[in-house]
Amino acid sequence: MVTERKHHGLKEIDCTLKVDKMNFKRIIILALFPFTLNGQSVKEAYFEFDRFEYAKSIDIFEAVQKEKKLASNDFFLLSYAYYMTGEYTKCLTVLDELIASEKHESFHYRMRGDAYKQLKKYDEAIAEYKKFGEAEFMDLVEFDIASCNYLKNTNETTNAVQSKFDFNTRKADALYYEDQFGWIRFQEMGFDSLKSTLDVKPADDAELMLMRPYVEINKEWKKVNFPAELDEAGISSFSKDPKTNQVIFTITELLAKEESKHYPHLYVGEYNTESNSVSNVRLFEFGELTDSTSTAFGVFEAFTGTLVYARLLSGGNSEFYYTKRNGGVWETPKLLSSINTPGDEMYPHFKDDKLFFSTSGRYGYGNLDCYSANFDVASMTASTITHFPKIINSENDDYWYFNNCDTITITSNRIGSNAEDDVWEIIDQEKVDVRIRDKAYKDSLAKIKALEEILAWKPPYVYFEFRTNHPNSDYSFMDKLSQVLNENPSISIVVEGNTDIRGEAEDNVWLSQTRANFVVDELVKRGVPRERIKAIGKGEDLAKSNSTDKSSEEIHQQNRVSIIKLVTSFQ
Repeated sequence: MVTERKHHGLKEIDCTLKVDKMNFKRIIILALFPFTLNGQSVKEAYFEFDRFEYAKSIDIFEAVQKEKKLASNDFFLLSYAYYMTGEYTKCLTVLDELIASEKHESFHYRMRGDAYKQLKKYDEAIAEYKKFGEAEFMDLVEFDIASCNYLKNTNETTNAVQSKFDFNTRKADALYYEDQFGWIRFQEMGFDSLKSTLDVKPADDAELMLMRPYVEINKEWKKVNFPAELDEAGISSFSKDPKTNQVIFTITELLAKEESKHYPHLYVGEYNTESNSVSNVRLFEFGELTDSTSTAFGVFEAFTGTLVYARLLSGGNSEFYYTKRNGGVWETPKLLSSINTPGDEMYPHFKDDKLFFSTSGRYGYGNLDCYSANFDVASMTASTITHFPKIINSENDDYWYFNNCDTITITSNRIGSNAEDDVWEIIDQEKVDVRIRDKAYKDSLAKIKALEEILAWKPPYVYFEFRTNHPNSDYSFMDKLSQVLNENPSISIVVEGNTDIRGEAEDNVWLSQTRANFVVDELVKRGVPRERIKAIGKGEDLAKSNSTDKSSEEIHQQNRVSIIKLVTSFQ
């Protein structure tokens, strides 16, 4: 399967990039340990591992291990899968066995250091990092050791709780906010060999995975439309120029003939609000369409239109650059020196007078941690750089931090994510308690209002012609009824259809059901969800209680009726 690997951009430039330390390790793992084929089950484990389905690969490896001992490289992949699912103690147990074996590699010490770090056993982590440094190069772990010393002296207590948004899928999801668009959602879409979009479930078996942006229009997510020639392109960032109708976005074309297009580059186009579409797509002036340079994550500052983006040379680190428009022409980009580190800077965005970003070059909990900085656009300098605490930042990668009325949204592949990146909500426990109390109060008010509506309700009748479901009475009251139902979502409806006593009983059951269904269809036309309505055909039950074959036509007419009842449940 061809896929946009994690972070949907800069990592695709060179397999030796250190954009994500754990993903970097994963690449090294796959390079150092060619797969040993121990049967179909192990091949299935490799398949799940390569799709980032670590929990599934663990289940398969463990099942194989019960039958026979895993090969050393399979055992190492199991330790990595344990790490990526938060099973750090199990990861250490496997690594202990590997270190005691003849197949021991110095890289195992590095993995042990990372596992101890996540368990907050920082002294043990430092000891393992030093072992790796002594076997390889100490400068490779100096940053990790310093990070552990920093975390030992950091207050990690928090009252906050985290939860995933309901819209997350089994593939990658991300959420971004900017003043020009509001919320922008990125979702990984699956395509088959005929380039048809797959829905979420079969996307697991897709031959191509591509990120696509959605914007919120009238409280609905609408996919941004791009020209047909970009159908096989991944688009992993999207920002609107506040001074024009132009947008800048990151494109990766993994299937393109030109190798340079296999890596992310910045493009611009004209955005049409009415059609939610982009036209006249072209390479950004400093997009640098080469196979040794990549540009991505362009974002505009809302007031001045200054552009900040990430640029990376093959084999180097990702750095922020900025450029300003002078007389309609973009100036030569300059390094954002007050932010850049020896690590990787990614995912910039502005909010008010702050620049938010993720970096692997400052001390933190995981691979990419979120930071903020007070930012002076006039001088393009940052001050008071702040590292967000634990739970906002995690043991893995965190980016696109937004604080909206003390509710934080963040995109992360932290433990608990659906195989890849998910959008998380983080709020203080006290605010969770307030939300629960508010919801309970609102629910109680809704129930009271619903009960009042039900008690005041006088079931209306819809009468029908003989032996048909054609009404012969006025039913315009359904307009008012649909309004009541839409204002009271806790109220449901039971519609009872009836016939007169004449005819065969079995036929009358069917006829009464069609009369009840007529009412249902009319309410659905008026916007009432079908699942809130239950239709019951009562046959001639009503007629048996008040008529005979010899009763008057007036009485027969009264029994050819559908009766509408309001209830709080179908019970």
